[in-house]
Amino acid sequence: CLIVNDLINNSINYLKKLNLKNINKIICRTGCNKLMIVLETTNKNLNTRILQNIASSIYLKINNEYIHVFGDKEIYEKINDYKYLISPDSFFQINIGVCTKLYEKIKEYIGTQKSVLDLYCGTGSIGIYVSKNNNVVGIEKNKYAVENANENKVLNKLSSIRFICGDSGKMLKGLDFKPDIIILDPPRSGLNKETINNVINFKPQKIVYVSCDPMTLVRDLNILKNNYSIKEITPFDMFPNTYHTECLCILENK
Repeated sequence: CLIVNDLINNSINYLKKLNLKNINKIICRTGCNKLMIVLETTNKNLNTRILQNIASSIYLKINNEYIHVFGDKEIYEKINDYKYLISPDSFFQINIGVCTKLYEKIKEYIGTQKSVLDLYCGTGSIGIYVSKNNNVVGIEKNKYAVENANENKVLNKLSSIRFICGDSGKMLKGLDFKPDIIILDPPRSGLNKETINNVINFKPQKIVYVSCDPMTLVRDLNILKNNYSIKEITPFDMFPNTYHTECLCILENK
C-alpha cells in the first residue's frame, strides 16, 4: 500500500507465515521507526517467533486482555518537540506529517496565556502540544488513555497540564475551571446534547472543533451556530485516496 508505513508493508510476508487459524485480527502500529504487532487470538500459546525479526513489540489480545509476549512494552512517536507513548490499546493518529500540520494550526489559533479545556483528550496529544505558555485541563473517560496521558505529561516534563478521568459531558457541570478556549475532538459520532449545552454554558471565547466525520460536524455546528460564529473550517487529508477527511473548525463567541 503506497500510503502505509514501509515497516507495515514489509511485515506482510512475515505475517503470511503465521498459522492464522486462531487469529481473528492483526493490528500493526508504528512509531519512531519501530513496529508493534497485536494479534487478536484465542490461542495464548501462539508461536510469534517469526515476527520477532521485524517487530519491536508483540502483544496477544485474548478476551480484551493484552498480553505482552515480546520486545518493548510501548513504542513512541514524535510530533516536533513532543514525544508520545503508544501502547497497544491507545489511539494515535497514523499520518504524522498531516497530524503535525493539524496540531500547528490548532496551536496558532489558541495562542498563549490562555486557559484551555481539552475534551475527549485521549492520551493528551493535542493538549500537550498546546500546553506551553497555556494552562490546560484534559478530560477523557477511558482510564487507560488517561494513564497514558499522565505518562506523556511526565515524558515531556510538563507542569501546565492536568488530566481528569470522566465523561466529557457530565464532568463539565462540577468543573472548577474557567476556560478561555475549549478543544473538542469527539469520536465519529460527534457531540451529545449534554456536552453541547454544557460547552455553551461555559461561554468560552473560542471553540476549536476537530472532527473526523463531516456529517456529525455539520449536525453539531447547526446547534452551536446560535451562540458561536463559524470563522474557518480547514480540511486535512489525513487518509489520502480515501473518502475520509479530518476537519478543523474554529468558532468564536458572538
